[in-house]
Amino acid sequence: MYVHSTAEELYFARLLLNHVKRALSSEDLKKVSRVIYLTFQLFCKSLGLLGGDKELGEAFYEVVVSATSQQLRQLFVSIFFCEIVDLKVFFLKCWRSVHDDIMYHLRSTYNMPNL
Repeated sequence: MYVHSTAEELYFARLLLNHVKRALSSEDLKKVSRVIYLTFQLFCKSLGLLGGDKELGEAFYEVVVSATSQQLRQLFVSIFFCEIVDLKVFFLKCWRSVHDDIMYHLRSTYNMPNL
């Protein structure tokens, strides 16, 4: 299930669920090596899950399996307005996930099936 990053603690809890094995409660999601963090966000930071390009890239790849092409394009463009360190690297990793629908629309708009 996708959780938008503006949902803050819910978003960070979702991020942790992808990385913390055998968590049985919300307290388990905040604990590592007997250290309990006050928030999910602090725990995410301690694990190195937050940090610009990595976090945004993971957010994009999480929705690739369930989003429509239009939703992926919107997210792709939205991420470009975030503070990405290397736009070219992000683009080269992600463009194949959003190009199929663009090609479909170009082929139908210009009536060029071999485009």
